[in-house]
Amino acid sequence: MTTPSTTSSGSGGVTGAGSSGSPRSGLPGQRGSDAPKRGTAKSANDPRPREITVGFLVGRLIALGLVAALLLFGLPPLIRTDNWIGVGVLVAAGAGIAYLYLSRRHIPLKYLLPGTVFLVVFQLVPVILTVSTAFTNFGDGHRGTKEEAITAIRTGSLEQVAGAASYNLSPAVKDGKLVFLLVPVDDKGEPLLAQAKVGTQDGLTDLPGLTDANLSLTKQLSEVPGYDILSKPDASARADEIANFAVPTGQGAIKSSGLSKAVELMSVRNYDAGCDCVTDTKTGTVYTADEAKGYFVGADGTVLSGGQGWKVGVGWANFSRIFTDKTVSGNFFSVFVWNVVFALLSVLTTFALGLVCALALHSPRMRGTKIYRTILILPYAMPSFAMLLVWRDMFNKDFGLINNLFGWHIDWLG
Repeated sequence: MTTPSTTSSGSGGVTGAGSSGSPRSGLPGQRGSDAPKRGTAKSANDPRPREITVGFLVGRLIALGLVAALLLFGLPPLIRTDNWIGVGVLVAAGAGIAYLYLSRRHIPLKYLLPGTVFLVVFQLVPVILTVSTAFTNFGDGHRGTKEEAITAIRTGSLEQVAGAASYNLSPAVKDGKLVFLLVPVDDKGEPLLAQAKVGTQDGLTDLPGLTDANLSLTKQLSEVPGYDILSKPDASARADEIANFAVPTGQGAIKSSGLSKAVELMSVRNYDAGCDCVTDTKTGTVYTADEAKGYFVGADGTVLSGGQGWKVGVGWANFSRIFTDKTVSGNFFSVFVWNVVFALLSVLTTFALGLVCALALHSPRMRGTKIYRTILILPYAMPSFAMLLVWRDMFNKDFGLINNLFGWHIDWLG
């Protein structure tokens, strides 16, 4: 009996049955022609590299352009108010966003940044502002700066004094903005065209070159080059705007008296930066600024009438009032206890009721569980308050959906 040979002549290598004599690929320590080369193998599960197309680049640039436009939109108000910290934050934010989304690095941060920005803007910033406000006297009469309070005091004390100038008024529009065309009148009511002025919210400027040809029969300006004078119907339609319009002057303002006259009003309360005080010219009383209270206070402790002040820091005074001011402490603790008790009970009672319902509906002996579960979900999907408004509007007698649909006039709600 002969046995199959397992050796190859001249080589001494061991080959398996059916082998052509070449080494078997895939065995440890062997390098066959079919073995993958080191560093070039790719798994079928490896992600394919993303192809950057022209449309993708254009879309990214448009999105970044919109973000940059929003940031630039916020710069002018910050610059006008000298808020250089805000300017720096906006510029840094714009540079950071551009760098992040124009580079291929920091992939996780590209997804985290939008949510983080909204979290900071809508959650963190309101909390910080609320907490900081608690340490100020912010409230009625204390909502703005000291400069704004001084302006409000001056404009709020305007009165017509003896000898004040009066004008023939012609309301007009230039570049879409309301202006006053003012012609002073003498003691006889005759217009002084050589002294005509243009009044804007920034002040007075000269209006030269006027002649009698620019006047109407009522001695009002009827035509001025560069200005659209309002007709009486148009002026009547804007009567409220004209009445509230004021042209600032050195010690007061010019305001309308009707639609065809204007008078110069003088402020009877003037601020003096030297003494940091407001003087009432009618009574002679001097009110000195009290930076601790944010008020102008007289020598006898009287606060300037009108209650106009400015916002200042008061430290822990608002918190100490809880314990020292009976008008606050009398109701504060009862309200605080009720809020805590209500929060605890609303959570515990709803949890207990929900747990009981869940256990009952989970029982295999309970029938119609799907119907019960649907009924329990409805109050959460459709709040009762919203449903009441919907039903009220649906059955409204005059504008309700039901009556309009069928042409009825039924008073469904009585």
